[in-house]
Amino acid sequence: SKPKIIQFACTCQGASGIAQGLSYTNFTYYALDHLGNVYSWGSNTYGQLGINSTGGSQHYAKRIDPVRFGNEPVFYITAGGTNYGHAFAITGTGKCYGWGANSYGQLGTTDTNDRPAPESLTTMNGNNLYQKTVVHVVTTDWYSSSYPQCHTLFLTSTGEVFAAGYARGHGEYIGVYQSTANQNITNPTKLTDHPAANEKVLSVYLFGSSHIAQSYLITEGSGGRRLAYSFGNNATGQLGRTTATTSPASASGQFANGTSDESWFCRQIKYRDYGDTELATSAVTGANETIGYSNELSGGSTIWYGSQAGTQWRPMGNPCAFFCDSDGYYNYSTVVMIDSRGTCWTCGQEVLNQGVNMSSRTNSTGGSAYEWYFARWLQQPEQGVGFMFNSYNTITQSYTFLGESGTVYVGG
Repeated sequence: SKPKIIQFACTCQGASGIAQGLSYTNFTYYALDHLGNVYSWGSNTYGQLGINSTGGSQHYAKRIDPVRFGNEPVFYITAGGTNYGHAFAITGTGKCYGWGANSYGQLGTTDTNDRPAPESLTTMNGNNLYQKTVVHVVTTDWYSSSYPQCHTLFLTSTGEVFAAGYARGHGEYIGVYQSTANQNITNPTKLTDHPAANEKVLSVYLFGSSHIAQSYLITEGSGGRRLAYSFGNNATGQLGRTTATTSPASASGQFANGTSDESWFCRQIKYRDYGDTELATSAVTGANETIGYSNELSGGSTIWYGSQAGTQWRPMGNPCAFFCDSDGYYNYSTVVMIDSRGTCWTCGQEVLNQGVNMSSRTNSTGGSAYEWYFARWLQQPEQGVGFMFNSYNTITQSYTFLGESGTVYVGG
């Protein structure tokens, strides 16, 4: 009988890979069926087909021998790297396998040797993921053919996040501080300024290429309280914590921001609410806005929902999911977060005016309108249950929003 396919993956997963790789043909594709079998086809330059050979290509989908995964069913696959393809698979018991290109240590195999067949990280002696249960993996495409570096984030069942691959700068894009610039992290390493042990990371989001990556985490603490954290590129305020910043060129400069929200390393994001009745010409003052962390804005009386006079209130919901239009090539992006009450929040490069009036809030680095905190959408038609960007380039951005009534809205 024919397999029932439940997931696809491609080494050219994002717009940066597509835009910069159109003149190349070294893409590889993967499919996962309901029985846990993995299929691959396409380029095999670096062994990314996972068939224990390199070179050539495969023009049809062929199952990777299950013995490569310890004869265990696979439940998740992902891939990246564009023309320098690499891939990962996670089995039902949490074993994590990586294969393909590994020039920057992005496979997390403790070296930079390519792998022509899946290799287990969680059974590898000396690997920091040894005997850990991996529940999710996210990885990057390249930035361009001149900058093909990649990195990967691994989430374990205990809520810890590890990173491997190219650490551009002093590690601010990958989330692991490095005293020497532009190093490869070959052994998965726990994030610098990782959320506290009592804040279990539930989900990880990685957007862009290793050259300008930004990442977001959602954690769960005592009583089910959920918080959100960010790290990486903040050139247009997309980390949602404070003003847009450039990454310090020196290790000492980056370290100096170590206790500040301006640090590009892992910090809790902040939210801002201007109130539904704000007009395009009104000034933003302490009288009609609220800024704080999600745990500070969820009490019911500290976040605006209706009039600024305070006649209506709505507590903030728990962070649920992040969406980003980053194409991995340009140094700006817009980010949207949906909370558990279906409210949309946005930050970063603001060209859509997604209900947030940006006309009077421009920064001093070129005049573009940036939102530096996650600001609640104004005039949101109804609570949302889904969102997607229809394009990856902020300049030509559009989006689709799904309301809880089933109505589909478009904008941009």
